Amino acid sequence: MARLTFTNKELAIAALLTLTYLLTGFSLNPLVWPDQMMNRFALTETIQPDNPKIIELDQKFEAYLNANYESISLLLKTKNNFIIEIKAVEAFIDRIIPFTDDIANYITLDHRASVSDVLARGDDCDGIALVAASLLTRRGYDSYVVIGKWHSWVEVHLDENMIINILDSQLNEISPYYVKFNHDQIYYEALSYLEVILHNFLLILFLLKIGIITFTFIRSYDAFQSLYATVIALILSPIPVMLVLAAMNGI
Repeated sequence: MARLTFTNKELAIAALLTLTYLLTGFSLNPLVWPDQMMNRFALTETIQPDNPKIIELDQKFEAYLNANYESISLLLKTKNNFIIEIKAVEAFIDRIIPFTDDIANYITLDHRASVSDVLARGDDCDGIALVAASLLTRRGYDSYVVIGKWHSWVEVHLDENMIINILDSQLNEISPYYVKFNHDQIYYEALSYLEVILHNFLLILFLLKIGIITFTFIRSYDAFQSLYATVIALILSPIPVMLVLAAMNGI
């Protein structure tokens, strides 16, 4: 049985592609790469309680909270004002921000949006968590955006013994975080972060190898040196897949 082997050149290319993905999310627009890198490393600056859009959102939330306080209290079966307010933020954010994946919204695999972008055009779980944490921080809560392997959510620390998770969809139990941050601090979980990097590297390496094998096969047969070969190559490339998924999500 033939073994699947990788050359040093293939490993180097896969490593470079992995780094590009981790820094830019494979955005097709080089003009947004600096902002994407900034949003991945200057994490504390992405929570923006003093953003004018968040100030305006806070006013709308105050009206929402006043109108729905009693019903939320009855639903949660609690009179704890902090819990009611935090859960009201979760319901309010779910109501006003549409969930849209990055492929449909930005034609990229992993876009890190700003608070203003999320409020303007929606986002996936990490952008929605960013807005929720910004709003909660403005209202005086110690709020963390938590980014896991499969999902992002918000942790609200009321005290040392009480942490409330919102927007977690109960996925926090199966998606260990690799970074979490509030307006002042960043905490990395080193092993989980290394696992994410390795996972992405191996996936990219595998896809790269498939592409090389396919290209080699096409070049080795004259019969494939045709329009059909072009069609096959395009189908196997990630760009049509991204465009199809974007179209499907836009319906």
